[in-house]
Amino acid sequence: MEKFTEIFTKIAAKISTNKYLVAIRDGLMALMPMLIVGSIGTLLGSVVFSTNGLAQIKGLEFLQNYSQVFLKLANSTTDILALLAAFSIGRAYAKNFKSEGFLEGVLAVVCFLIVSPNTLNVVVDDKSQVVAGVLSTNVINSRGLFVAMIASVACVAAYSHLVKIDKLKIKLPDSVPPNVAGAFTVIIPTSIVCIATTLFAAIFEGLVGSNMADFIYSVLQAPIQAAFQHPLGILIVVFFAGLFWFLGVHGSSLAMTIVGPIMYASLQVNMSAFANGQPVTEIVTYPFWNLFATMGGFGCTLGLIAAIFIVGKKEEDKAIAKLSLPAGIFGINEPMIFGLPIVMNPIIAIPFILTPIVTCIIGYLAMYLGICSKFVSAVPWVVPPCLNGFIATGGDIRMALVQAVCLVVSTLIYIPFVKIRNNVDK
Repeated sequence: MEKFTEIFTKIAAKISTNKYLVAIRDGLMALMPMLIVGSIGTLLGSVVFSTNGLAQIKGLEFLQNYSQVFLKLANSTTDILALLAAFSIGRAYAKNFKSEGFLEGVLAVVCFLIVSPNTLNVVVDDKSQVVAGVLSTNVINSRGLFVAMIASVACVAAYSHLVKIDKLKIKLPDSVPPNVAGAFTVIIPTSIVCIATTLFAAIFEGLVGSNMADFIYSVLQAPIQAAFQHPLGILIVVFFAGLFWFLGVHGSSLAMTIVGPIMYASLQVNMSAFANGQPVTEIVTYPFWNLFATMGGFGCTLGLIAAIFIVGKKEEDKAIAKLSLPAGIFGINEPMIFGLPIVMNPIIAIPFILTPIVTCIIGYLAMYLGICSKFVSAVPWVVPPCLNGFIATGGDIRMALVQAVCLVVSTLIYIPFVKIRNNVDK
């Protein structure tokens, strides 16, 4: 057991301290407010002010005229996800060398645009024409997320090394204002990175026959997203997240470091489709994790709290459950994780790992079979269960009912193990 713990702890440490993965995770998490704002715009434009919402009521038909007003809010946030991610990830990576990060964020955006296409094929009078000098939303939305991630960390990493070389710094007299002198100091490193990126993009396109953005999407991002929509993908992630939690490592943070970008991209696909009146296709998105794997915190520990209230006999367990309930309603379960504890507790570890796997299967099947709607909105992780499902699906009460079923199932799974715990250490 000690050897097992040591191996997995080392793996967790390497993942959680990898500066590239951490920058990507932190950069995307910083964009959560924009995703939520975009979600609000999508819901208002496609639900409330549409013919499917208030505009279908007699006398309120005029409200549909304002649908595009709110959809523009989504166009200005979630539909430029890759562009925002490039800046945010570049700035997050700059923290590794204690920089303010603004210039690095701008540099990341520039490099991302350099490797992205600036032409667009359009059809005019049944004739296909190429328009140059434009930026398609298919480049800067979730479709371009992976190339934004790669370009950001690669270019800012190169810049961080070049900026340390004294021979590349242009030094001005002390009489020059600091803001002017600082800008001149990094001109050469910035120029080298931008020019090198331009040459690399040109050579790549010449050799491969495709721009880097389209190539990365078709070869890397699209296959990964498609594979992750299979239920086995999310179940493997849930299993290892639970295992790391059992060992005392923040499994949810590790999971989001690895699969967070995929979930964000899938959510944006749904949001765009929903806003444009098209079929919503993606099941495993960012809200999926919060709604089915972490109801009351990872492990669906609201079910554990309920099980303790129902069959628990240990006074100390009941006290911890009472203390943990208010926080658990808002998705915070550290009092249970470390207070009961769940960490290194083989009795509770079994349902702790098993329960989110079962609830994720229920949630996946419910959406796959059309029992409830798929997710079209980002919801803060602190929103209580059932309410978050109602919001994330654009007002589908059936999702809230599916979550209620999951809460009941999670309680039933935990009950036998709570009974076993009652007889331990008596």
